[in-house]
Amino acid sequence: MIGTEIASISPELEEHYKKYFSDRQEVVALHAKYAKVFSDLQARSDELVGQLKTLGTTIEDDTTLYNNEVNQLNSDIESFNARANSGGFSSEAQFNSERNRLTAKVSALDSLRNKINTNVATYESLREELASIASTSEALNKSIDSSLAPAPTL
Repeated sequence: MIGTEIASISPELEEHYKKYFSDRQEVVALHAKYAKVFSDLQARSDELVGQLKTLGTTIEDDTTLYNNEVNQLNSDIESFNARANSGGFSSEAQFNSERNRLTAKVSALDSLRNKINTNVATYESLREELASIASTSEALNKSIDSSLAPAPTL
């Protein structure tokens, strides 16, 4: 491994490896290039895992908030409708003010739902990219894995 992977070695070892390599540095460079493919895949994989964890937490938190806010809004709308049906507003201005407040909450919840849906789509895209990297890494590992048949026995 020293002869094929380590660029700087002692002059004595360099002399020893001249028996086996016409240009040892070229072999070391090829190894570095080959190893970089694997390290780049691992780095991107690690980056994606971090992004997926962060995005997953955001989606969970936003979904919990959304569901809680929807429940509260449904309760507020039910109360509003009961008051509207029983003459519980002192004026049309009060009715319109509370109705506008509920309409604003609906709009805010629509925006939050759209954000969640966008994040879910992004999460899925990142997950697919991670699966592709895993597949590529597996194929590369298989391509370098020696699959020699067992030696014959007597």
